[in-house]
Amino acid sequence: MQDNNSKSRRGQIEKNGQNGSLPKSGEKGFCTDSGRTQDGLAKTTDELETDLARSTHRSRGEMPARPSSKNHPAQNEVSAKTEAGATKGPRLEVVKPRTPEQLFEAQQYDQIKVPVFVKLACRQSRNIATDCEWQSTTWRFACLLKAHPKFATLDADQMAEAVPWHETDFDESEEIQVYVEWSKVKHVPGDTGLIWAWTMAKSHPLVPPSPFDKGRHGGYALFLSLAGWKQVQIDPEPIYVIEETWADLIKVSKAAIGNYRRTAVQQQLLRLVKVHVFGANVEDNRSGRYRFAIERYRILRDWK
Repeated sequence: MQDNNSKSRRGQIEKNGQNGSLPKSGEKGFCTDSGRTQDGLAKTTDELETDLARSTHRSRGEMPARPSSKNHPAQNEVSAKTEAGATKGPRLEVVKPRTPEQLFEAQQYDQIKVPVFVKLACRQSRNIATDCEWQSTTWRFACLLKAHPKFATLDADQMAEAVPWHETDFDESEEIQVYVEWSKVKHVPGDTGLIWAWTMAKSHPLVPPSPFDKGRHGGYALFLSLAGWKQVQIDPEPIYVIEETWADLIKVSKAAIGNYRRTAVQQQLLRLVKVHVFGANVEDNRSGRYRFAIERYRILRDWK
């Protein structure tokens, strides 16, 4: 069986030689019958078997096995470099933390330490007063303080005790001026209209009149609190009750805000003062302006 296979392989080699796949007589590398190449180098049995195996693979359209890289230091070096490069990955840029000045310009006041914030607020207040002669040197400072969560819900006495005045360059008269101006600040920097009122509503909620209570009717209590503190903020101007915006804050549906508004009107806590006519049912107009009865709650009266 082995003899027949050997004869078949030799016949295949001779056939390949006639087809030009093996070296012809007289060419370098041609193997004679004595097992020597034309250049005089003897071919071993293993080399002959290797040639035979390669010829068989080519005839079948197969690729011979690649030699191991263990015996090729140069190839090992290239592979090592490739693997080392693959492990590095993309180069990431290091993001530097923002400075207090940058946070201040971006109106991210809650991310600034209070002493640094107070110092920056004092500096900006003086700069604005220099450009606007009609504005006091402390007005912007008071507005900025109310924009910071630490001071937003404080009354004038609490604010005066909480402010680190040594971080400012205000004299005694200017500190008293801040105290006087504190209750007059209605709009704070960065406030889109409801930020301050919503902050006050959560920290100083109002209790709804009977038959409702804050425990079972928390949504209605938040609605009244938001309306009351918004009225304090912009008084004597009336407030808008925008159902979609208020619903997002209180986490209820727009229909619920509509019911809260009607209930407050029925309890005489909200009074419709101006109707924006755009449809037939003007009494149920969502764009109407209302005035909240501040006099019904002592905390609102005292703050005002």
